[in-house]
Amino acid sequence: GVHNQHHEYHRAHGYRERKGRKMSAVTTVPTSLLQALKAVHRDIFCVDLKQNTANYLFSEQEIDTATIPQWDSFFYEYSHFMFEKHRNQALAIMSCSGLRMHYETGQERFTLEYPYRDGKEQRWLSFNVVIESGVIAYVTVSHASQDEFLRKLADRYVHNKGDEFVCIDAMNDRYIVMDGPESGTQVMTNICIGYKAAMERYVKRYVAEEDTAWILEAANLTCVKEELREKKLYSFSCGEEDEHGQYVRKLWQYRYYDEVSQIILLRRMDITESYKEQQKLMEELHQVREAAQRDSLTGVFNHKATGERISQELEHNNDCGALLFLDLDNFKQVNDIFGHQAGDEALRRAVGIMRHELDGEIYYIGRIGGDEFVIFLPHIGRQDAAEYYAHRICYNLQTLSVGLHSFHQLSASIGIAIAPHDGRTYGTLLRRADERAYHAKNSGKNRYASR
Repeated sequence: GVHNQHHEYHRAHGYRERKGRKMSAVTTVPTSLLQALKAVHRDIFCVDLKQNTANYLFSEQEIDTATIPQWDSFFYEYSHFMFEKHRNQALAIMSCSGLRMHYETGQERFTLEYPYRDGKEQRWLSFNVVIESGVIAYVTVSHASQDEFLRKLADRYVHNKGDEFVCIDAMNDRYIVMDGPESGTQVMTNICIGYKAAMERYVKRYVAEEDTAWILEAANLTCVKEELREKKLYSFSCGEEDEHGQYVRKLWQYRYYDEVSQIILLRRMDITESYKEQQKLMEELHQVREAAQRDSLTGVFNHKATGERISQELEHNNDCGALLFLDLDNFKQVNDIFGHQAGDEALRRAVGIMRHELDGEIYYIGRIGGDEFVIFLPHIGRQDAAEYYAHRICYNLQTLSVGLHSFHQLSASIGIAIAPHDGRTYGTLLRRADERAYHAKNSGKNRYASR
């Protein structure tokens, strides 16, 4: 079909026909070489860039004349079978002015590759250009076989052992899979039908259960194409199970090879080691952040972190919860009589008692002063429930001892504030609870106050 139209173009423009013979090549070449050329190339042209003329040096089919009076006009007809977007690109590059511009910018040799439709089949065409002295251009047009096309893609995109590379024909829901092993790139040239169904089977079989649902959505071709409209590379990672049942981390990268013909390239890489390193780093950063939020002596939240955490809880819990302000009674005497080392241990033991009495409840404990603590119970909204915990803590702090020292004089005065009745913010609740703790201390210590 393409070459029949070439014949009509030749006749319409008054090309001189050589009667009595058809031409497969301009020069006389051995039959074996001619067959070899036909197996590899479609057409070879010699283009005069100054005169805008050209000659066939070789054609896989018989032609009427080797002379092409106007190269630009000829190539316009020659490229009719290409997709419009690709054709416009090729016309700009392959014109005499375009070829000269390439030469002037130092591109004496270059190759263009374009897909095109031959009926329902997807095929590829390669234009190899060599320009001499900015005057003559040799243009070799070759059919790129599917295997050659895939190998070139693999050479460009598949870099590491174990990489998997999938060429997806989204228009026809077909795909071809390749692998990148240690020695070379193996290419599976069989076209598989039904990428969507195969992808869903793969995800359900190998992808970690916690990632299955969102991966099915993320790897859906509709989603992939939407993402690729906005960016050149669409990627995500997920946990998978390898053939030995071991957990691995895979990075999925999608990109368009050609948007017009809906050819999408998917590269899947094993990133398990880098993922583990990243997770380790994140854990270390988390530990650093946690340490920055903790009181170094007791391990509970420090003053700043206490306010931040309780404020977050109030925001997420509809401003509900119970806040207890705890002031240790007579702690200065413990330091003065038994020394600071014993005092430090007494603080740690006091926190241990609070944790023990609150066991089974969601809670936050913070140290906001030398002997002052805040306890927040986000799921406690009743005064009597908060009073129960305050009573238990007061009672058990009286039994606190360190080694041979029993601190009978150590106790706690606790003030209670309930959100939202007493306030909706950490600052308001803290002031109310502090006032009530002060009232409890002035009323004899070792007690709590909720009003």
